[in-house]
Amino acid sequence: MPGPEVVKVKYCAPRK
Repeated sequence: MPGPEVVKVKYCAPRK
């Protein structure tokens, strides 16, 4: 796990 910031962006990018 690299970090919560990266996970948030990766999860928000495809969803947006």
